[in-house]
Amino acid sequence: MQAKLAYQWKQQRRGRLSFLGLEIAWTIFFFIAENLADRWYIELYPENMELIAENYFYYQFSFTPYGLMETVFLITQVYIFTLILSQRIRDIGIGHPVIISLILTASPILLTPYLLFNAPSMLMVLFSILLITGLVALLAPSAYKVDINKDSKEKENNSEINK
Repeated sequence: MQAKLAYQWKQQRRGRLSFLGLEIAWTIFFFIAENLADRWYIELYPENMELIAENYFYYQFSFTPYGLMETVFLITQVYIFTLILSQRIRDIGIGHPVIISLILTASPILLTPYLLFNAPSMLMVLFSILLITGLVALLAPSAYKVDINKDSKEKENNSEINK
């Protein structure tokens, strides 16, 4: 029994570490890819560099080629992180994992520019909530696995006994 519990604990720990590892790996990958794309854009359009540096938020959320490039990176990042986080939320056993992980992934991207200028204290509250939910997703144990065949066998046995 003790060996089984130790094995389950190690499996849950591996699951949490693989979740954290995926998050870190994809963050590094997106950081490198976005920096390479920024360098490529600057080499193609050096005259726009001063404008982008002055009005970064405007260019990031506009329909300029730079803004479209940033939007594609954001959509891809939200999609990948939603897949990773929803799998972990599903492992924990919480319902509606895709909706919850989409909210947790997209909310900092959409709300940070507004809150940074208009309500910096609310930005800290948002980041605190995201940090707490991220820690819950990382440290919470996985849900118990239910053996479907076992339940159906028990029902069959109960129905045979009742006859």
